[in-house]
Amino acid sequence: MTSSRLLSAALFAALALVPLAARAEPTEAQKREAKDLNDKATRLYEVGRYGEAIEEYQKVYLLVDDPVLLYNIAQSYRLWGKPEDSARFYRNYLRRAPNAPNRADVEKKIADQEKLIEEKRRAPVTPTTPPVTTQPETGPPPPPPPTQPTVTPPPVDQTPMVVQPATPPPDSHHGRRVAAYVLLIGGGALLATSVVTGAVASQKAKDLERMSKDPTKPVFDPAIEKAGKNANSVAIVTGVLGAAAGITGGILLLTSGSSERPVALYPMVGPQLAGGGARVSF
Repeated sequence: MTSSRLLSAALFAALALVPLAARAEPTEAQKREAKDLNDKATRLYEVGRYGEAIEEYQKVYLLVDDPVLLYNIAQSYRLWGKPEDSARFYRNYLRRAPNAPNRADVEKKIADQEKLIEEKRRAPVTPTTPPVTTQPETGPPPPPPPTQPTVTPPPVDQTPMVVQPATPPPDSHHGRRVAAYVLLIGGGALLATSVVTGAVASQKAKDLERMSKDPTKPVFDPAIEKAGKNANSVAIVTGVLGAAAGITGGILLLTSGSSERPVALYPMVGPQLAGGGARVSF
């Protein structure tokens, strides 16, 4: 489009160079009309309305007789998809302007348009035939499709399942007696530990009392006091646990023939309490 605009713009400058003997000089009115028509054709070309642009370019050509307009018409036909008309106007342009500076490009465009023309000639023509409507044939109706055999599913058992409760294993009386003996022995060991740690705590208390009365030794020794408190705490805990274990072991030994669980042990811990408890069922 740029080349066509430049060539069209050169149209009016070329008018002054053409000899008067070759053509009649256009009047000022014709020059103004040619310029208006050329501007209109260029605008139509730019928006893709090539058929209308061709008509305006032809009007300008009849007024000023410039070969550039033949090139513009050929360009419009090419972009419009009409290769026969495009090639014809390209040839007319070269015939009127044999020394055109864009001759090589125009010859290439002519070759391209001729190639398109040849492809159109070789393209097979597909005949458009109306769709064939088949009339329904008269006659006996076709036999029905074979009936598939009905498969009867097996009956579903609707009887609810009865879940039998699991039978608990028989309680071993021997195991209870063994547990009773273990608790009794363990309780005795805890009680013995309580007696020993209680004696240690008592001895630490006596040492603190003796030191408080002896002016040659410190009045208070934190290490002795801490050891005494620890021993006293251990004595209390082991005493309580030993007593609970002994009582529980005795009850298990007495009730070893029963099927129920007679004793349940649980710990007891508090800010100033440590021991255990037992729940006894008869």
